[in-house]
Amino acid sequence: VYRIKPRYHPDINGYWMCDDGRLGYHYVNSEDRLLLPLKREADALIPTSWADALQIIQEHVQAIASPGEDGWVVGSAYATNEENYLVKQLAETLGTSQWGLYARPDGERMEYPCFTIEADKNPNTQGALQVLGEDVIRDEALWKGLESAQFAYILVGTPPDTLSEVAKNALRSVGFLVVQDLLHSEITQYADIVLPGISFAEKEGTFTNSTGRVQRIYPSFEPKGEARADWLILRELIRRLGGTCEFESVDQIHSHRPGM
Repeated sequence: VYRIKPRYHPDINGYWMCDDGRLGYHYVNSEDRLLLPLKREADALIPTSWADALQIIQEHVQAIASPGEDGWVVGSAYATNEENYLVKQLAETLGTSQWGLYARPDGERMEYPCFTIEADKNPNTQGALQVLGEDVIRDEALWKGLESAQFAYILVGTPPDTLSEVAKNALRSVGFLVVQDLLHSEITQYADIVLPGISFAEKEGTFTNSTGRVQRIYPSFEPKGEARADWLILRELIRRLGGTCEFESVDQIHSHRPGM
């Protein structure tokens, strides 16, 4: 990615885009992009195959006596509506009502005569709340809940971020942690399995802005290395853990939930 330009939209932003959107894309080109699945051996994360990574997850979940009580599934405010819909399906497959939402902390809200820059820098918080539920667990309550988890799956997909000590302690406490992300990060370093997802430049789906308007994105590039579309990873996890997920495209997921 060399440059990002706004798509003209008279009802939202005209020709304008914020500096965060115009200049905050460099992580897409980062050398820290995840290109292969990783598994933990002793104190190190080492590359492995998709088949091995998914098999390890399946075996660990099946070994948990009560995954519904001891498991957590966490969606992302950087994920599309369709991806978060499958996150919820994954939670339902495990039989857990313990699902959360990972989001970057708020920045500064700035108001100008013709536009407002929201404090929320996550592209899909509104959509995630609509899909996962307004009462989804997040912020400090999320980390507190993860402290007692025997298994946790977290979808991240954000630019690099700094974790609080509370978050680090929670991740350190999880019995078996699966992280789906696009970059090596402070979160992935605590994972037992890391699944390489993709960035906004490589995915398709929809986001919902703060006013409730749904907008579509399309891929500009193929996934890097052996990274996979996040919805495809989620579909495979659901199937391996005993659920049914017959979607063959993002359009099918979108059509399955009208209004998303």
